[in-house]
Amino acid sequence: MADQSFTIPGQLPTLNAVLAAAKRHWSAYASVKKTETNKVHWIAKGQLKPVTPPVHLIFHWTTKNRRMDLDNVSHGQKYVIDGLVHAGILPGDTRKTVISILHKFTPPDSKSPRVTIEINEIDEEQNKVGPLEKSQQL
Repeated sequence: MADQSFTIPGQLPTLNAVLAAAKRHWSAYASVKKTETNKVHWIAKGQLKPVTPPVHLIFHWTTKNRRMDLDNVSHGQKYVIDGLVHAGILPGDTRKTVISILHKFTPPDSKSPRVTIEINEIDEEQNKVGPLEKSQQL
């Protein structure tokens, strides 16, 4: 199992910020998504090697303060996953490639907000699903 991680400095746009921009102009979301996906692409491309699916992704979010809801902050995962695909680190973003996503929220850091992403490759033994788990899958 090969594990890799990388850090994106600053805060990715929150869901509320993206929705507010989209209400102002129809193309605002596309512009934000392109900018943030490209940012992740170039950071990841310089630090990571392509992975073999399936993988677990673990996000460690460090925000400036505690004012934002957790689900508002974690919206940034969209830009991260799409950027990893665009950079060729992940072959795709289907559930066959990314089998789990975990979000952890670290204490705030007003001087250095960031998100660190761990990519953990899963071997076949770890990916087996038992009868109970299989029946609970949608």
